[in-house]
Amino acid sequence: MAELDCFEENEPIQLVVSFTADGKRYEAGWIGRVAPLCKTLAESQRTGHYEVEVRTGRYEVDPDDDSELIDLQTPYFQRSSRRRKEGELRQGDRVKLVTELRGTQSYIEAGTMGTVICTHTVPDRLQHGVALDFLENVTVPREQLEHMPNLFARVIFADDTGVRIDFSDNRAFS
Repeated sequence: MAELDCFEENEPIQLVVSFTADGKRYEAGWIGRVAPLCKTLAESQRTGHYEVEVRTGRYEVDPDDDSELIDLQTPYFQRSSRRRKEGELRQGDRVKLVTELRGTQSYIEAGTMGTVICTHTVPDRLQHGVALDFLENVTVPREQLEHMPNLFARVIFADDTGVRIDFSDNRAFS
């Protein structure tokens, strides 16, 4: 896998999806770091499941915070550093399909716009979950997406049942 695809030990992360695990609620926006303890970093990079130390209830770093170690798949978190790696896409980034695609419900033309909702690191490739404008959600390789750098949308997960895209947030991210 390319360097872009993998997380490194102690890399700062941010949860992008709210969820419940072992009776505890975790909220999108909480921060943490990659913290391999029970399995090797190489195994995490190969499987896309990482041990992550999450600072519970915190949206900014405080060394006195309580934290918990949980095992997460990559769609649940992303890098939190302000500086992006070259070619990196994050939740809310607006993208355009560069190739045509056969969706589950319809044929999707190249040039169709969408919003990144999550990122999957799987063995040997990087894929993004994308909510296509007025169509369906698809999972596509990074190579099939063109980043629209001055466009952004807010992704809202509703009670673990669906996703909504708010286009009123047009801030530019570098």
